[in-house]
Amino acid sequence: MKINYLMREILVNVDFSVEIDNELNAMARQGFVIKNNCYFICSLLPRNTNAVINNFPDKTGCECFFNSIHIEDYSNENTLVQAIKFINEIFVEWRRKFKNISLVGILSVDDFSVVVKFHVRRDHEEWLSDDFDTYETAIMQLETTDVFPFF
Repeated sequence: MKINYLMREILVNVDFSVEIDNELNAMARQGFVIKNNCYFICSLLPRNTNAVINNFPDKTGCECFFNSIHIEDYSNENTLVQAIKFINEIFVEWRRKFKNISLVGILSVDDFSVVVKFHVRRDHEEWLSDDFDTYETAIMQLETTDVFPFF
């Protein structure tokens, strides 16, 4: 797990006893699809789009574009907790299907939104900088290989 100081400050007072929103939980349970060696979360993949893999610099960029969700679009309360629980549920489903492939979950929080993105861990492809404390928003990165530290 990687986390910047802004996210550490936010997480200090978070109550994780809140249950995950039913809609987010159902979305996490819909599974995954593989297209052009990219891994997509079924519930986040649009039915119609003109975006194609060639529109992105790499597979990680493509996955982060499609595997992205604004939590406040689905839940207005405890959005940070909802985001972390959504990541956890996606990871549970992922581990059932892909035992030897690590999935990365990225959580960012600013004054307006709580955003979660996912991509497969690949050599020589990164979505985030190594120096998390340079980000001006609260940010955290978790992987399916991490021990989930919150509950």
